[in-house]
Amino acid sequence: MEVDNKIQSDDDLLLQFFDAQRFEIADDGFSKRVMQAIPQRARRLNRIWTALCFTVAMAMLLFCDWVDELRLMLSQLIGDLIGYLSVVEFNLCSIVMVLASLMVLSTVAIYNVLTNYDAKL
Repeated sequence: MEVDNKIQSDDDLLLQFFDAQRFEIADDGFSKRVMQAIPQRARRLNRIWTALCFTVAMAMLLFCDWVDELRLMLSQLIGDLIGYLSVVEFNLCSIVMVLASLMVLSTVAIYNVLTNYDAKL
C-alpha cells in the first residue's frame, strides 16, 4: 500500500512539474506556410511512387500465385480450427464451470468499469 501511495505521489509530482514547465510557441501560421511551400512536384512524385509500388505489389500477388497460396493457407487454417473445435469435449460440469467463470469475469469487468467511471467524475 505504501509503495502504491509513493508511486502515485511521484506521478502527481511529475505531472505538476511538467504542467508548470509547459509553454506554447506561437508560430503565427508558420507551420501552415511551410507545408504549403512544399513543391507540388514532390507531392505528385510521392503519389506516383505510392501508386507504382501498389501496382507492382498487386502484379506480384497475381502473377506469382500468391492468391492461391493465401486461399490455401486460409482454408487450411479454417479446417484446423474446425478440427480443434470438434475435439473439445463438453460435459455438464465443464459447461457449468465455463458459464460460472464468464459470469464472474463479466461481474468483475462491470465493477471495474463503474469504479473507473466514478473515479473520473
